[in-house]
Amino acid sequence: MTKSPMERFVENLRYDEDTGCHLWTSYTDKPGYPLFFADGKKHRAARWIYEQRHGPIPVGLEMSHVCNRRACVRIHPDHVRAETRAENMARRDYRDIMGPKNGNAKLSEREVAAIRELYEIPFRFSVKRLGRMFDISKRSAYYVINYETYENIIPPTLRQQMAVEAVDPRILLERTRNLRGEAAGAAVTPYKR
Repeated sequence: MTKSPMERFVENLRYDEDTGCHLWTSYTDKPGYPLFFADGKKHRAARWIYEQRHGPIPVGLEMSHVCNRRACVRIHPDHVRAETRAENMARRDYRDIMGPKNGNAKLSEREVAAIRELYEIPFRFSVKRLGRMFDISKRSAYYVINYETYENIIPPTLRQQMAVEAVDPRILLERTRNLRGEAAGAAVTPYKR
């Protein structure tokens, strides 16, 4: 006996108790969006299940992963819903796609924190040396050290200081710049070793 498309769809789901997501466990496309084969065609799984429940997706709307998990196919206002491109982009949190959560990122959070910690040791690790140690370019190391990339990752020592003082990370960053002899509010041009 052959199974209906809905039965096959449900077999490919795993419930995540922590987030409430219905995660797709079968085929995905390259960017990681779930794919489902039904009626002799390949469909994006979130679009297919939406159309099964609510009918065709209205013109001008697209499927948006509000929970920021591409594998989620739960049609729910807190997970996947149809919205305009402008709404999707306005709600989108760019921090979630930058840094270690980006599939193309070369550095983990621990590596970023290590680079920043090592750089703070006086006269030990140059930008060039840190780049070689972590297999990244000198420019990439420079950007990591100066919070131009991975800006949301704070080294453990700064995190501990923040926990003790309950201080905004931007204030700590400003203090660090002041310790280096840079003028407050001035354009930041960190010294090179």
